[in-house]
Amino acid sequence: SLAQTTSNYKALVCVFLFGGNDANNMLIQFDTAGYANYSTIRGPLAIPQSQLLQLAPAPNFALNQNLPEVQALFNGKNAAFVANVGTLLQPTTRAQYLAGSTVPTNLFSHSDQQLEWQNAAQSGATSTGWAGRIADLISGQYNPSGQIPMITSVAGDTLFCNGSSSTPVSVSPGNLGGASCSEGTSECAAQQATAQALLHFSSGVSLITADNSITNNAYNYASTLSAAVQSVSPLQTVFPTNNSLASQLKQIAQIIQVRAALGVSRQIFFASVGNFDTHSAQLTLQGALLASISPALNA
Repeated sequence: SLAQTTSNYKALVCVFLFGGNDANNMLIQFDTAGYANYSTIRGPLAIPQSQLLQLAPAPNFALNQNLPEVQALFNGKNAAFVANVGTLLQPTTRAQYLAGSTVPTNLFSHSDQQLEWQNAAQSGATSTGWAGRIADLISGQYNPSGQIPMITSVAGDTLFCNGSSSTPVSVSPGNLGGASCSEGTSECAAQQATAQALLHFSSGVSLITADNSITNNAYNYASTLSAAVQSVSPLQTVFPTNNSLASQLKQIAQIIQVRAALGVSRQIFFASVGNFDTHSAQLTLQGALLASISPALNA
């Protein structure tokens, strides 16, 4: 999705569906011949045509019945679908594959393919992701006075976010201030001061020095983000509750809201939803996952 204002700010928000979403049961042909072909191929996994959500601007296609908000977004020209996209290096037919055409490493391994979606490479064994490489190239140009890195993950550390010369910041949704403490204000302050003081001891060990640098950055970013978000009025948008993706997207929206204070004009965000690796009961499990994603994206 693209966020843009008159100040030429742009943000790319990437939502990764871990495990591998079965897109064939997400966007489905709706014309008579197309649906008949889908139904024949899918067999017991086919969704009855009467349950699908037809797309008004593209009546030959329909969505999974658990995506009504996405249907409305598409009908209102606020969403689009990019089809026939994957980790293949080039268009490859079945005959070419059987003849030994070059394909990604471990094509049928979902763990490898998850990495290859994130790094846009033939193998998952790389040190950088494609978002990280974007940050390497343009962060200095667009965010010369940025108070935080160009990339923010609200879903932990991922290959997608790692660059060669740039690093991401990872935040826990709803907890920009960092680690929590339940031992009282004075005790917590003393603990944090001690922890930060330890970071400046010189150990002479390169790994410890590098780790201390990362931890020190984390403290600084947490302070910067907390101060920025507290300086503005809370978002009025109502996000679904008890919804992991909604919590992540709300946190992203709050950070976008304070972009001026953070000194950034370009940002990339990473969010995720898991458990799409369905080995059984796919219709039920995938349906529940899509039913939580749709209102979160809408908010």
